[in-house]
Amino acid sequence: MQKDSLMQRDFVRASPGAAKFPGSPARPAAALAFPANRLNAIRTAAPGWQTMAAPAGTTLALLAFYIFLHTSFAGEILKVYLHLPFPVVGIFAVLVPLVVLFAGGAMRFLGTPMAIPWLLFNAWIAISAVLGFYPKDSFSQMVPFELRLQILPLLICAVATTSKSVRTVLAVAAIGVIPVLILTATVGRLQAREGGRFGIPETSLSNPNDLAFHLLWGSMLLLTFLLRKGKLGRILAAIAIPASVWFILKTASRANFLTLFAVVAIGFVIAAPSIRILLLITVPIGLGVTLLLLPKSTLDRITAVEVSTSIDEVGQEGKQATDAQERGALDSQAARMNLAKLAFTATLRNPVFGSGMGMFADETADYIQRTTRTKAPWQTAHNSYLKVSSENGIPAFLFYVWSILAAIFVTWRSVKQTRKRPGFEDANRNSICILLALTVYAFGTFFCDIVYLPYLAITIGLAAANYLAFRNEDLLAGMASQGPLVR
Repeated sequence: MQKDSLMQRDFVRASPGAAKFPGSPARPAAALAFPANRLNAIRTAAPGWQTMAAPAGTTLALLAFYIFLHTSFAGEILKVYLHLPFPVVGIFAVLVPLVVLFAGGAMRFLGTPMAIPWLLFNAWIAISAVLGFYPKDSFSQMVPFELRLQILPLLICAVATTSKSVRTVLAVAAIGVIPVLILTATVGRLQAREGGRFGIPETSLSNPNDLAFHLLWGSMLLLTFLLRKGKLGRILAAIAIPASVWFILKTASRANFLTLFAVVAIGFVIAAPSIRILLLITVPIGLGVTLLLLPKSTLDRITAVEVSTSIDEVGQEGKQATDAQERGALDSQAARMNLAKLAFTATLRNPVFGSGMGMFADETADYIQRTTRTKAPWQTAHNSYLKVSSENGIPAFLFYVWSILAAIFVTWRSVKQTRKRPGFEDANRNSICILLALTVYAFGTFFCDIVYLPYLAITIGLAAANYLAFRNEDLLAGMASQGPLVR
């Protein structure tokens, strides 16, 4: 009876995979808050239909800590700098899924618009690993990747069932960036093996571009503290975010420098008018002061970009450059353009299943040696989109892009539909942070290869959980404004 009543009021979606938010009658925003008397009346209805299970504190804490281990690079820090090779990430990779599966709700993710492309994307990676260039090597990489990282959206949606719990996971993920930032400030240095660029030695973040991406992506999550009222969180974010921007520029990563502008552009579009004015004033001043404080060699590298589609032309400009940093930057640009070309041709050679996970360099080297009898550059694609297409085929590329665009679309809608709605403040703040993190990923990964790292799985999981939490809270608010459903 109650289900029929909800169907008549247009609150129930037609199918579990529907991409639209449930319709709600036009009413003033204030009426969509959560009046205690109405919610108490709703709770008298039959259980299991209108209510959401509150996430168990222990399960939520375990999941949040597991994500913290990823965003903090805890395994590497323990091993390299504390000399404690304890497999803490591996232990939680087994423990957390078991606890979540036991608690139930692991299939909630299937009710989001990201579910179909995400499952197809990962299924295609698995198939490509079996049918790829070196199936044994690809399969050995694929299994832990799928079981440790790619199930994160299912786990997050199962546990973070409300905007408040999404906020908790988001905040803990953000806090994970702090140890990396501290490590960057204390042991980060210019590295000869990276062309004199800034990074964290002896870790995967020794790569300046990867370090800059991590700090920029993490800064978008740290915004959750800046948007809240807590003083301690605001102080933390007010220190950590500018420090992150400083180190991002210090890495001389041109890719992440450009991504900064993409983030500011999206932030400007979604911000309130008063915040837009603040951005117009503070961003140019802050960026100008920061660039003036950077070493000349770093600034020269950031600005050394040749606008050309010709690899030879860029390479020639590099040879003619008199400044060492400029020459290195242009040589790097030419090398990346060549690698992009190699990845594109590798995609055309294996358009359906690719070369297999992690096999782009091997397959390309083998092809060049067979056809030209010369040695190929033994590097990765330096572009996550081309990495996916070259190693897993064009179908995987399409599913990958579909997953990202679906997450951006539903999160953008959440930002718009929660704006200035009493009772939806958490949902709005979550949506803003997640949308900006998605922007960093979608734009920044054109220039770096991090598709097999946890960034996308975490961000997709947060976007999906945020979508479900807002949809259900909007449903409850709509029911509350209609009065008790059981009379």
